[in-house]
Amino acid sequence: MASPGWNCLIVATALGCAPGAAPLPDVVDVATDAVPPVDGAPNDDGRGVQAADVPTVDVSVVDAPRTAPDAATMDVARDAAADVDARIDAAADRPDAPSPRPLWLTGYYAGWMQDAVPPATLDLAAVTHLIHFSLVPRADGSLDAAENGLDASHVRAAVAAVHGAHRKVLVSVGGAGTRAAFAAAWAPSVRATFVANSARFVAANGYDGADLDVEPLQPSDAADLQALARELHAALRAHDASALMTAAVGDAAAAYVPVQALFDQLNVMDYDTSGPWPGWVTWHNTPLHNGGATFPGGGALPCTETTVAALLRAGVDRGRLGVGIDFYGYDWTGASGPRQSIAGVTTRTRSYAQLLDTYEGVATLRWDAAAMVPYFSLAASGSSPAHFVSFDDARSGAAKIEWARAQGLGGAMVWELGGGHRASQPAAEREALLTALGAAAR
Repeated sequence: MASPGWNCLIVATALGCAPGAAPLPDVVDVATDAVPPVDGAPNDDGRGVQAADVPTVDVSVVDAPRTAPDAATMDVARDAAADVDARIDAAADRPDAPSPRPLWLTGYYAGWMQDAVPPATLDLAAVTHLIHFSLVPRADGSLDAAENGLDASHVRAAVAAVHGAHRKVLVSVGGAGTRAAFAAAWAPSVRATFVANSARFVAANGYDGADLDVEPLQPSDAADLQALARELHAALRAHDASALMTAAVGDAAAAYVPVQALFDQLNVMDYDTSGPWPGWVTWHNTPLHNGGATFPGGGALPCTETTVAALLRAGVDRGRLGVGIDFYGYDWTGASGPRQSIAGVTTRTRSYAQLLDTYEGVATLRWDAAAMVPYFSLAASGSSPAHFVSFDDARSGAAKIEWARAQGLGGAMVWELGGGHRASQPAAEREALLTALGAAAR
C-alpha cells in the first residue's frame, strides 16, 4: 500500500534481487490539514488488553533474455474472448452447472482520493469489504489520521456509504515505509496504548474492524507482530464480538502463520513486481504467471503464482489468502514491451484511469498470453520515446479471480479503488473495471 507512496512488496530475497525503496515523506502531524495531492498514483509507491486498563492518547477524528513471442501471437483484438471468459460463458450456458464458489473482493480506498472520487461514485455493490486507507502509528502509541486524509468528513462519508451498500468497512493502520513507526508503537512499553487507541478509533467511527499493513515487515519482527495481533484482536472483539481483522501481506509472511487464525483475510500485495533496477529487464507490474521468463542472470521473474506458492509453503492457510489486483500500472519510457533491456529506461506509476485516458486508441493494446496480463506498446517515433505500459484490466483481473478460486484461495484484493474510476467516461462506464471484477468474484 502507500503512505502516501508505492510499496515494493515482493520478497526480494526469494527472487534473488533487492530493489531499493524511495525515500518517504515525514509524518504529518494529526492537527494539520495536509493531504497528499491527488495526481493519480501516490508519490512513490501502493497493510487482550481492555481499553479501560491502559493510558490513552486522544485519537478522535479531528476536523482537520527470453525470446518474446512474435507480434501475431501477442496482439489481441479488443473483442477477442479470453480463455477465462470462454469458460465462464460455457458454464453459464449449462443450466445444470454448479454456481462458482463466491470469493471476497476487498478494495483499499485511500483517503486522499476521496475528494476526486467520492465514495458515492464507486460501485460499492461490487466489493464485499472496503478498507479505508490509512492511519499511521506514532512512537507514543497515538495515531496520525491526517497524513492520508482520514479527516472527520472523509471518515463519515466512507463509513456511511459502505454501510449504505450493506458492505463491511475496515480502517487500515500502516502503509509503505511504516515499519519504523510500528516498531516504536508495538514496543512492550507502548503497545497497550497503541492497541487501545486503534480499537477506540474503530469503535468510535463505526468501522467493522481493522487492517494491519506493516511495510516492510522483517523476519525479526515476528514476535512483536504476533503480540500486536493477539492484543489488537482481543481489544477489537471487546468492543464488537464480530469485529474483523485483516492484513496486507508481502515480506516475511511466515511471521503471520502462528497467529493467522486471528485474521479473516491475508491479502497478498503481488504487484509493484518490477522496476529499472540493476540486473532486471522490463517486466509486468502484476502478472499472474511468468511463462518461464527469467532474469538475464537466471532466476524466474516474479508473478502472482510464485508469490502465492511461497506463502503456502510458509504455512499460510489457502482460505485466508486473497490475490492482489492493481488499479495502478507502470509506464516504462524507453521500452515497448516486456523482457527488454532497461538501459536508459525509466518508469512512472499512473492510475488505470490515467493510463487508459492517455494510451487507449493511441498505442497498440497487446495481451501477454503467458503472463495473462495486457499492456500497451508504443514504438519510438522521431523525438518521442517508446512506451511499455503494464497494468491490470477486467480480463486479467477476472483471470486472477478464477485462478484464486481454482486454487482454493479465499478471495481477491484491489489496490486502490479510486484509481479505477474513469471520470472521463460516460456515467454508466466509469466503474466498469470494478463492476466486472465484482461479477467475477460472485
